Amino acid sequence: MTMIELAMAAVIILGAVITMMAMFDTAIDILRYTTSRSLATQIGNQALEDIRSLDYAQAVVSNPTSWPVDADLDTSSVPPKFKDINESSATVWRSLITTDTAAGLQVEETIVRQRITFIIRKYVMYVDDGSDTDAFKRLVVKVKWIKTPVEGEVVMTSNFSREDTGDSRPLAKILGIRSTNYDYFKRQTIDTTHGIDDAIRGPAAGVMNPEVWVEAVVTGAKAHYINTVDFSLFSPTGSLLEEISVTSASVRNEKYFVWDGSSFPDFNSNDYADGRGYLVRIEATDDLGKTDVDGQRFDIDNESPPSETTFDATTTPGAQHSHNITWGWTATVGDETPELARWILYRERNSG
Repeated sequence: MTMIELAMAAVIILGAVITMMAMFDTAIDILRYTTSRSLATQIGNQALEDIRSLDYAQAVVSNPTSWPVDADLDTSSVPPKFKDINESSATVWRSLITTDTAAGLQVEETIVRQRITFIIRKYVMYVDDGSDTDAFKRLVVKVKWIKTPVEGEVVMTSNFSREDTGDSRPLAKILGIRSTNYDYFKRQTIDTTHGIDDAIRGPAAGVMNPEVWVEAVVTGAKAHYINTVDFSLFSPTGSLLEEISVTSASVRNEKYFVWDGSSFPDFNSNDYADGRGYLVRIEATDDLGKTDVDGQRFDIDNESPPSETTFDATTTPGAQHSHNITWGWTATVGDETPELARWILYRERNSG
């Protein structure tokens, strides 16, 4: 073997090693993102349970020295107002319940879990049920993670009434949105249930109609069953797109509810433009009229990405099967590292 052949072999091996290292880095980034989101959900659930363990009168927030910068918070009024969705699926700004004492909930705190920094924000507001302006309290917990390849946030909501000490409210949770998608780890198109901020697809050849799966159960001794589960779909800008009410069979052991193609209107993502930040909101009501709410943000991705024109392929002189491929890519606002894993490069073989 000549020195030239050894050099060419070394170049080929080096290229393979670099490619494998890039794939490994992408896999690590995806794992970090998934871990961050899972931990944030656990932290949010625990925070809600901690608030609900308090007496009703204690569920207030202490006025901080300065309020956090939050797109859903209007600090121009006293007390500040939080952007919420009412029972008519309209956007409303509700005044926070605050206290000047240190006995209230801390609005914002920072914690570290598994070397990931999380910012927890807690908001409490009264909700008008049509007959009472202070019918019950709505609890909102936001958990944001930072200093990971992709930052993100989960938002968790629960209702809290004066009667909760006598009988607990139902428990409602979105299990996920089931849709057909390409699994780039298994390298095949499969029907999967997606979590927060995942991308879903609409019906097409071999693609199922998206389904929103919900688990809703009664938790008290007096309630017997979940009466209805109301679904609402909102655009990234907060506009109501669809809504439907699913009625249970009035039996205690029924706990799974689904918004699918058999319901009207269909949850058909082909009806809406590709984009990030769509929201599905659900509200479960038991036979005593007590409610619980949950929400999940997701993306719609039906369109193929534009063809890349920045690839540059050159053939190494004297090496028939050696090619160098470079991609000139400049990061822009909104790019997320996990998206890079969705690019798959194929080689077209020349039959001639």
